[in-house]
Order: sequence, then structure tokens, then C-alpha cells
Amino acid sequence: MKRLASLLLALLLLTGLAVPGLAADVVVLSEWSLMVDGKIVNCEKYNINGSNYFKLRDLAYALNGTRSQFSVEFDRDLDAVRIRTGEPYTPTGGELSFAGEDKSATAVPSSQTVLLNDELAGGVSVYNIGGNNYFKLRDLSAYLGFGVDYSAVSALAIVNTMPQEQRELSAEEIYARCTAAVFFIEVYDAEGSAIKTGSGFFVSADGVAVTNYHVISGADSAAVQLIDGQVFSVSGVYAWNADEDWAVLQIEGEHFEALTVGAKNTALGGSTIYTIGSPLGLQNTLSTGIISNPNRVEDGVSYIQISAPISQGSSGGALLNKYGEVIGITSAGYEDGQNLNLALPMTYVDYRNRESLTSVARAGNLGAGSVVLLESFVTVSIEEERYDVTVYSACEPGCKVRYAVEDESIVTAEWSGWDGDYIYLYLYPQNLGTTVVTVLLLDRDESVLDSKDLTVTVAATGVRDGGELNLDEYNVTIGLEDTYFLVANAQVTDPEVASYMLTFYLDAPEVLSCSWSEWYDGHYIDLNLYPKSVGTVTITVVLHDYDDPDHILDTRTAFVTVIPGSIYR
Repeated sequence: MKRLASLLLALLLLTGLAVPGLAADVVVLSEWSLMVDGKIVNCEKYNINGSNYFKLRDLAYALNGTRSQFSVEFDRDLDAVRIRTGEPYTPTGGELSFAGEDKSATAVPSSQTVLLNDELAGGVSVYNIGGNNYFKLRDLSAYLGFGVDYSAVSALAIVNTMPQEQRELSAEEIYARCTAAVFFIEVYDAEGSAIKTGSGFFVSADGVAVTNYHVISGADSAAVQLIDGQVFSVSGVYAWNADEDWAVLQIEGEHFEALTVGAKNTALGGSTIYTIGSPLGLQNTLSTGIISNPNRVEDGVSYIQISAPISQGSSGGALLNKYGEVIGITSAGYEDGQNLNLALPMTYVDYRNRESLTSVARAGNLGAGSVVLLESFVTVSIEEERYDVTVYSACEPGCKVRYAVEDESIVTAEWSGWDGDYIYLYLYPQNLGTTVVTVLLLDRDESVLDSKDLTVTVAATGVRDGGELNLDEYNVTIGLEDTYFLVANAQVTDPEVASYMLTFYLDAPEVLSCSWSEWYDGHYIDLNLYPKSVGTVTITVVLHDYDDPDHILDTRTAFVTVIPGSIYR
């Protein structure tokens, strides 16, 4: 027997199992919890060199009766721990107990051999603490056939003895498994000011993520915050569809927690579902409900209607099935109802497309094959040498932008060079008057994909001087079924201006119509917005001298994106 024990010890050294005296170990009582098949198991555990170790008999007791059950016995002759898979465990007493005494000071690498089904178990790390053997979960999982996952957010080690698709997960498991993969997103304008927030989630560990398109519409840049507080920039957008309202992002960084995309056939009426998002900025909020209708069609798009409550800020969040797989993007809801909310199915989302990466600024201000002007109405002074208009464009490779000036006796134009994701159209005033400059987007075959008109007025003096105009919002997303209003605040500083007026100009009147309300509090007036079709429109609001309309006191531009349905998130 002594010779056999010595041979086993030699094999133990060759397999890399730790032996006493080789290195100093850092051992502390662990604060993590253990979950087995959706149930919390209270037991004693220790963190050793950054990994959690559990008492072998506690694990055997917790797994008893499952497909991963195993028996444990100690062979004194061989000084070995025997594990036999598939056999029920016979309790000896004291399992799943913890007297509260910290025995971390007694921890030493175990000198005992581990035999699995009478064969030496290699690559298994074992420590003896207070006379009991403690094992690392991942070491045992390969031998015993159970799955292991960890949630740093919940400080939870998760054991699953069945394939995930065969077992409905509890709400606790859904939160532990999935919440680290969902993030809070904040988007910014060109000046770096935050303009709106939403939610999103990772679909791969290398940073590919999904959100609603309307979350990034109008944005110049964006950043995401994980539940642990880490912040990462959005480096670009792979693909998007403004009509269907989805976007695929690339987040800078790696080794992210990611969700598994579930099969379409799991989106069944009456099925239990969960949502994780950031409603009202309350990051990583979990809600539950059922699928009220798996095929609710709105404006040609088939949504999943759900009863789970969502609010503003939930847009872009994850809709999860009962197995913890993402099946949709929480997107919108019906304004005049309770818990009548919609999620876009993942079947619409081209999340595997990584052919090209477009900047947030370009994707957020454009639909594919579109051209956008940051102004639709411009008044310049004849005394100005030049006025610059910012132009964004996006389409397939090979497209180009062109301009056409209706009357070059009033203004001439030329392009700047491209500056990253945009280009400037330089305007040179020639004579007093008004003309139209058309900016066109052409494909490689010179076919017109899109065009926008810019009304240019060359005035004598007093352009953008003598007043201040502000809007309460500059980037707005509304539903096709909604009405909305922007609040304009006008102040006049020129003492020679007796009265003033406001006008507005739209570059896409087929998308939106507008009307003014009555003035209130002396300086405030509402610009009412009435959606007509899905798309994006630029609204330029101009503050004029009432007696001299060519005297422009100030101007402001707002962007409005109209998406299907009603915005109640």
C-alpha cells in the first residue's frame, strides 16, 4: 500500500496539483453565494488566490438527485478522496452548515489524492481548510457535467445541472446571469452636451451591442456605463435601420458579459418574459410579465407585445425569454394604456454584420442613403466673406455629394475637404436676395438617392444680432401616432427693435407639419409638431425684426426623428 500511495503522489505532482510550500496563498472567507439550479445554497466557502472554493461534501449534498450527483468517501489506505459520478450522496451530517468561525488561517494545499471513478483526477485544485477539502467549481464541472457561471454583480457562483434551454430560470437567475450584459447609454451632441439616455446590451464579448436607433439618432458621440460603474466609449455603428428602429454598436473594450440570442420560436403568446433596462435612468432595472401578443403589427413592423412595465429610458433594453436568452429590444408602448408595451424582435436585427464601422455622428444623423443639412434656412450678411453649412451623408461606398445653386448672382458655393464624417459647404454672398441651394446625394451610377434644399437669404446688415432665441429641446424622437411641441423662448436685446416675430422652416415637410400656439409669459411660444410619416426632419426657427423681416436677430435648429407607433417608454 505504501508503494501505491507513493506512486499516486508522484502522479499528483506531474498533473500540476498544488502541494504544500510551493507558494504563499491568499485565503479569505468568501462573501459570495452559491446558486444550484436556481436555488440559493447557504454554505461555507473561501476565496483562494482570487477563486472561490467550496466544501466537497456541501457540493455533493446540493447536487444530490440531479443529473450531476456524485458520491464522496475517504480511502484511508490510499490517503485519497474517492468521487464516483452518477451515484447518490449519503450525508454524514453537518453539510451546508457554517458556525461562523473563519478558518482561513488553516488553509493549506491538500496532500490527498483525488480519484474519480477509480482514476486519478488531474488538474483539480484542492485545499484543506479546518480538516475539510475545498474544491474549485470549474475544476469539478468538466468531470461531473454541470455548467458553471459567475455574476460579479450579484456576487454569485451559479451551477446549472441541466442544459439551459431545458430549464426555466428563476428571476434571481435571470438577474444574476444577464444584468451585467445590459448597459446604460448616454449620447451627446457636437458640443459634448448630453442630449438623451437609453439602454443597450452586448451580444458578443468583444463589444458588439444592440440598442434602438432612436436612442442614437441626432447624436454626435455616445458612451455606455456598465452596472459596475465602468464607462466605455461607443466607437461606431455597424448597421442600423431607422424605420425598424434598431442599431448595432461597437463598444471600445473587450471581455464583456454578453447575452445569448434566443430562437424565434420561444416568443410564444403567454410565455413568461423579463426586461432589463434603465427606465428613468434607474440602471439595470428588472421587470417581468408575459408576451401578450407575439405578432403585434404597427406600420408594417411586427412587434412582440408585452405586459412587463417599461418607462422612458428603457428603450434599447433587453427582452429576455424564460431561459435568459434575448429575443427582442424594448422599444415603445401605447400611451393610453397600462403595460401595453412593444419590443422589436431580434430577428430584425443584423447583429452579425461587421463589414464596416460608421461613426456615431454619421449614423445618428442619417438613415442609409441620406443627406442631412444642419440648417435648412440661412441668412447671411452681404458683408460676410463666407458662411459654412455642415453636411452629413451616408450610403454605400462610391456615393458622392453634389450641390446646385439656383441663382449664382446671389450666392456662390464650394465644398471643403471631408473632415472625418462631415463636409462643409462654403457659401459666398454676392448680392442681396434669396435663392435655393440644393445638396444631392448620388450613388456610383449618378442616380439621386436623396436631396435637401437650403434657402439662403443675403441681407444688408443685422444678421443674427440683437436678440436671443432658445428651444427647450434640440434633438427629439416622437412616434408617428404622437403629437409634441417645442418651447421657444425669444428675448430681444436691440433697443431699436420695437417688436419681433418667429418663423420656422422644414427640410422634409412630408415627415412633419408644424404650427405655432399663442404667446405666453411674454417671451414663450409652443411650436406644435404633427408627424406625417417615418423619417428625420430639420427644423430651423428664426427670430426676426417684425418691421424689418430681413433683420435676423437669432436662429436655432432642431432635429426631429419620427418612428413607428407611439413613444411611451
